[in-house]
Amino acid sequence: MARADVERTGRRTLSTCQSRPVEAMDSQAEHPNGSVQAISSAAMSMFALLVAFVGFTAFDSGGMDAPWRRIDIVDLVFALLAAINLSIVPWIVTRTQRHEAVGHSVELARLFFAVGAVFTELSILSYMVLDFLAA
Repeated sequence: MARADVERTGRRTLSTCQSRPVEAMDSQAEHPNGSVQAISSAAMSMFALLVAFVGFTAFDSGGMDAPWRRIDIVDLVFALLAAINLSIVPWIVTRTQRHEAVGHSVELARLFFAVGAVFTELSILSYMVLDFLAA
């Protein structure tokens, strides 16, 4: 394809055997540079926050005299769901994929990150609400 055609249309094309143009998938146009690193580091930062929170609730910062209650399992279920969703984000975004689905993995990773972030917030809020109701 001539350089003038690329400048005029703004799109790159690839020729196939049937000599009809097929648009090239440009991942830069789908997602900005650094989106893979950004979503991976954001997921791991949220995971670190979750681990710190679970550590805080395990020791309860008020001493070891307060035993765990059965209702505290709600916090752990939310934390487990958040950990699963957040820890799978880097694998989803960096896996190999077909040429047709170049941007799909980043979109899927964003969904898993959002779900993991919501479960992290639910875990923290449920701990605060249950602690308030127990007092």
